[in-house]
This record gives sequence, structure tokens and C-alpha cells, in this order.
Amino acid sequence: MLWPYLWGLYLLSAFFSKYYTAPPFKLAYRGWGEISVWFAFGPMAILIAIVSQNLGLHPLVWLLMPATGLSTSSILLAGQMIDLDADRAGGKHGVASRMGTRFTSVLYLLVQSGIIANVILLFICFPGNSWIFLFALIPYILIFPKAAGIIYKNHNNPDLIKQGAKLTVLIHVAFSFLLIVGFVIYILL
Repeated sequence: MLWPYLWGLYLLSAFFSKYYTAPPFKLAYRGWGEISVWFAFGPMAILIAIVSQNLGLHPLVWLLMPATGLSTSSILLAGQMIDLDADRAGGKHGVASRMGTRFTSVLYLLVQSGIIANVILLFICFPGNSWIFLFALIPYILIFPKAAGIIYKNHNNPDLIKQGAKLTVLIHVAFSFLLIVGFVIYILL
């Protein structure tokens, strides 16, 4: 009897999708955009996958929830630094327009660090051959230092931040692929 939960999660997902910028809620215009993006792409996405596949809510599943939302949030933060002038003119109250680009660049680094910590926790807490999850950190070794340097040093230059944002998307595409492959291999081992 998981249908009510699945419908509830679906409706909540539709709410976040529509009302991120749409009236009457306009979450991004009220300072709730980052939280709604993290929640919708993190815990809620994992819960929808779990419920729709009729899997149990194992305690280790809770460790999976932060990374996907943090990944999307870091892309959002880079985008906010790029779109700062337009966001302010349009009345959007994201972190960058409320706290400035220096603060947002530091938050970006903290969010990325949270993803790294999340993967390390997967390695520590999952039983067996969990070392395979560490391969998901390869983009953080190879690409993240350059992206972080660009975003931190050029936090107030939207044209240069675009380069860092592209690298951030690349990091997260590679990270997501490697994490999924890691889980497939983990299950097969």
C-alpha cells in the first residue's frame, strides 16, 4: 500500500517544481529556493526511487539522500553568482543576492565538501566492498580544484564564473555516473 506515499511525493515534487518561481509561493524569491532545490533533488528524489521500487527504508538509505541534493545545490549557487544582477533586479532573494558573492563562493566550497564527506561516509558505513564508492571522488581530484579556484577567486566576475560553473556541471555528471556504477558494482560483488 505504497501508492498514497508515492502520490504524496509526486504532488510534493510537482509543488517544488512549479512554485520554485511561480506565484503565489515563489520560493526562490523568498529565500527558500536553495532549501527547496536541495530537498527536491536530494531526500525527495531518493524517497521517490525507494517508494516506487517498493524497497524498504533501510537506515543506510539516509546516507544516500544528501549527495544528490548537494550536487544540484552547488550548480545553483554557481548560477546565482552568474545571474546576480538579473536576480536582484527581478526580486529573487537567493543566497548570492542576500549575502553576496564572496559568501556564496565559500558556501559553494562547503557544499562541495559536504558531497565529499557524504561519499566518505558511504565508504565507512556500508558493509563489504564499499571502497568502490570512492571512485565517485575522481572528479573531485581531477576537476574540482580548478573549478573551486575559479569560483572562489573570481566570485564577483560572472564571465569567469561561467567557466567554473561548466566545470561544476562536468564534476557532477562524472560524479553521478561513477556513483551509480559504484552501486551497481557494489551490488554485484
